[in-house]
Order: sequence, then structure tokens, then C-alpha cells
Amino acid sequence: MTIRRRLALAAGIAVAVAVAAASLSAYLVVRTRLLVDVDSGLREQAARVIHGERPLPPLGLARRAERFGDPQVYAQITTADGSRSVDPSQAAFLPVTERDRAVAAGT
Repeated sequence: MTIRRRLALAAGIAVAVAVAAASLSAYLVVRTRLLVDVDSGLREQAARVIHGERPLPPLGLARRAERFGDPQVYAQITTADGSRSVDPSQAAFLPVTERDRAVAAGT
């Protein structure tokens, strides 16, 4: 094998290793950032629900419609008697069980 081929092969391997390392590090950074964003959003939402705030006000002056790409948020509030309060733009309802009624009643 000539020196020219050896140098070309070494340069190709070096570039391949550099590209693989950069791709792996970019993947790990983006993955971590996305997980942190999702976790913090869920924690915020849980804190609002725990403190008794309604997860989303109705559409209108208090809340704008979601932009394209924003997360879809669905909220349903269940009372102790089993009645449900949902955002009118939602088409689906979650079933209400006896356990849900007990939690709503505080037992």
C-alpha cells in the first residue's frame, strides 16, 4: 500500500470518527434538553393542579388558542358527585370512576 493511500485512509477514518463523536454529543445534548423541558412543564402543571388552580382557563381574553407546534393540553375537572367540567373545544371525556369521586370528595 502506498503512502498516498495510507494517508487518505487515515484522513477518512479521522473524519468519520469526528463526525460520529459530534453526532453523538449533539444527540445527547438535545435529548437532555427536551427531557428537562417536558419534565419542568409537567411539574408546573402538577403544581397548579395541586394548588387548586384550574389547569386552563376557557378560550377568550384569558387564554389564547395554542399556536402550531405548542403542546396539546387537555383538562377535565371532576366533582364529588361525578359531574365533569371540560374545555368546550375538547371532543373526548375521560370516564369517572368511584375512586375519582372519592378523591374529589377528599376521602
